[in-house]
Formats: sequence, structure tokens, C-alpha cells
Amino acid sequence: MRFLFFAALALPCVLASIPIPLDDCGSSTDLVSVTTAVANVWPPKQGAEFDVSVIGTVSSDITGGNYHVKVSFDYIPLIDKTGTLASLKVLPLPIKSGQINIAKNLTFPKIGLSGRVDITLSATDENGAEILCKSLSNVVIQSRHSHRLPTPPPPPPTNDASPPLIILDDSFLSNPSVPFTDCSTSSNLVKITSLSANEWPPVQGSDLTLFINADVKETITSGKYDAKVKFDGLQIEDQSGDLSSLNLHYPINPGSIVAQKTFKIPSVGIHGSVNIVATATDSSSAQLFCFSVDTQI
Repeated sequence: MRFLFFAALALPCVLASIPIPLDDCGSSTDLVSVTTAVANVWPPKQGAEFDVSVIGTVSSDITGGNYHVKVSFDYIPLIDKTGTLASLKVLPLPIKSGQINIAKNLTFPKIGLSGRVDITLSATDENGAEILCKSLSNVVIQSRHSHRLPTPPPPPPTNDASPPLIILDDSFLSNPSVPFTDCSTSSNLVKITSLSANEWPPVQGSDLTLFINADVKETITSGKYDAKVKFDGLQIEDQSGDLSSLNLHYPINPGSIVAQKTFKIPSVGIHGSVNIVATATDSSSAQLFCFSVDTQI
């Protein structure tokens, strides 16, 4: 995960001199512009260390926000993950305006698969303004054992240089998607697009953090949420509070947001069904969203 973020940010160490082949999918108004992205070794090698670095400019202070990463393996969607910038623990917040100069020593892990990978990373601040959008295309991960998954035929050969080698950090797969039922009305100001969690299904005796990906239709200046958890029909948790406690900041402007909420799953010693229902209302008590999740533990 950290490697992907640095590479997408365009990660210059004193000895680094080989450009990292990043594509810019953002715009001229992005809060972060990258001027240099190089490595001392490119493509990197499995199990070996390498130095990466980035020089860029931040146009205004960044106090928080969210990232969105998409990864496909041999043209098949593999990862569609969102989260908060703070959860990446790559750059300390707040990020002050001015020049950024980051240098990191990283190690590629060893894996057992080979194939093409395409990666896109975008980030927005708390107000929905785009921070950056970077991509790595036609990237190849190679296995020392030469095992390969069945894949579609490769695209026709071109005169382009050989694609770079990259290996995914397995921590990048840590947020599985969560199936849910939308119990909202069509007039709601917030449309839930997807849910993910730190682990799924939940595990007894552990903390479950839900990441709520949603589209906001109109500006929200205040609101409250209510979340209930039941085990085999018996209510075991009832939480309510201000929307700001879901890692949101007022005003919540139109656009994509990521809210998060952590629940304690008790250790009951028996298997059973879990039901989670979450709702939210604005200051006038109008419903913002409603969703439910059912699973087994």
C-alpha cells in the first residue's frame, strides 16, 4: 500500500535517477503537482530494496481527505478501495502548502503470480477538491516460479519499451467489500455506493470498522446518525451521535465522501447471525441515508 501511494505520488533520493512511468489523470487545478518522480532501480526486483523519491508542490494546506485506488490484474478488476488519507500513514497531516520532497527506501515482497497490473490512485480533500490523480499502466508483476493465472490474450505488440515491473503489497488487500441492502428513499440527500470493512466477515471479540462510500447530492451542514447491531435478533449495540464523529467535516459538500464507523463485536462463544442497520438524518430530521448489513459469525 505504501509503495503504491509513493509511486502514484511520484516518488529524489541522491542516487535515484530512473524516471517512474506515471500517467497524470488529474487536472491543472489539483492541489498537488508532481515535478519529479524517480528511482535508483526501475523496474524493481522481487525481494530487493530500492530507493524512490518525489518532488512536488502543494498549492494549499491539506488537513484531511480521502483516497480511492483501483487495481486490475490482467484486465480483470481486482481492487476498488477507498479510505482516509490519515489511514495511509504516508504523509503526516496537515500537509502544508509549498514544496514537498520525499525519499523512501522500500522493499518489494516475493509473490507467486505473474501478470499485468493497472493501478489508478486519486485523492480528494475534505471539501471534495481533487488533490491528485496518478496511474501506472501496463505494469507487470513477475513470479520467480513462473506460475500464471489464466488470462485473456495480451494486446497486440507495440514498439513501446517493455512495461515496468511492480509487485503489490499484500496489505493493499486488507479492506474487503461488504454486501448491503439500501433501505433509503429515492429523495435522500446521500446515496450509498459501496461498503468495505477492515475484515469481513467480522470476527468475534474484535473491532469491526465499516467504510461507507457515498455520493452527497446537496450540502449538509449538520446531522446525526444511529447504528444498531443485533446478534440472532438480540440487540447488542446501539450507537448514535453527530455525523462529524464518522470522520466527516462540516459543511459536507456535494460529491464523493468516505465515512467510517467502528463497532465492537463481542465474543459470545457461539455461531449466529449479525444484523447492522445504520441511518442518518439532517438538522431538519430528513433522512440522509439508510442501509443494513447481514452476515454470520
